[in-house]
Amino acid sequence: GTTVYLADRRFDMLPSVLSERVCSLRHKVDRYAVSVIWTMDKNHNVIDTWFGRTIIKSSCEMEYEQAQQLLDGKQTATGLDSSLCKKLKPSLIKLAQVLRVIRKRRLAKGALELEGSEVKFKITDKHQITDINILFLIVHSHHCDYIDTIMEIHGLVAEAMILANASVGKRIYDGFKDTAILRHHPPPSAKQFERLVKAAKSRGFSVDFSSNKALSKSLEEITHGCKDNIEIARLLKTMATIAMNEAGYISSGHYPVNEYYHYGLALEFYTHFTSPIRRYADIIAHRQLLMCVQDPTTVKDAQERGSVMFKDRTISDICDNLNHKSRESKFAQRDSTELFQ
Repeated sequence: GTTVYLADRRFDMLPSVLSERVCSLRHKVDRYAVSVIWTMDKNHNVIDTWFGRTIIKSSCEMEYEQAQQLLDGKQTATGLDSSLCKKLKPSLIKLAQVLRVIRKRRLAKGALELEGSEVKFKITDKHQITDINILFLIVHSHHCDYIDTIMEIHGLVAEAMILANASVGKRIYDGFKDTAILRHHPPPSAKQFERLVKAAKSRGFSVDFSSNKALSKSLEEITHGCKDNIEIARLLKTMATIAMNEAGYISSGHYPVNEYYHYGLALEFYTHFTSPIRRYADIIAHRQLLMCVQDPTTVKDAQERGSVMFKDRTISDICDNLNHKSRESKFAQRDSTELFQ
């Protein structure tokens, strides 16, 4: 149900012929996709959202570092043709401007920015360690990106994915009131924050976890107060990450609407849609979304035929299995890291 990342290798959910070739986006190669397209006003408010099948052709396979160089004002990026940089830079800058506004609004609602760290190893076929890296763990909606240098572009790309996931979450709920696959993140309890509160107090900080907005403000104050010692801020943010409840997949029919709320992202509806190559939950979300945008008679026929997408018990069982597989993946990742330490 998920791709597994260990300290020295990765086990893909799908065969490599699919995950690395047929389904992956490639430079100037047509690819079938399911897209979310937003229409926004001049203040970057979404006024219309379109969902559907598309064929896309990427103009460039751009690395994070290359995109960041262009955002930082450079005219060219290392390893990219100068004419291509000139063509892509205006669109990249405009996209960044929009995503900064969207991110700022979400953070104002109480979205949390958490992080941690992991040890990664490079090992030869003869089991010799050739490289050891300590990577930063940027947590977005309890999906983690491993990076060796924190750059603004990481957060902007994550924001685009969060917007897509949230849009799809609301759309599939509208179409499948009782069986939409959603991502649920409950708020933490006071007991879970005891260690963080004590550690923060020892450094002269207070932690208010009465709401996600209050906690977000506390973590922001810690970050500003530790500008001369960012490792302390990272440690406290890591402790906040550990204190969080685990996010999980749910079938909408098994929970009241007020419990759909995603505490960490400050969103009423959320699902996983953007990574169908590495998460089976995203494939379910794709199937439900594509049924939602079909002709109503087609959806009605599928419902009358007894499609599993309309069976709450079936979707709930799938969610339970996905949560189990995700947990097992995290345990394997943790044990793998401990093995090399």
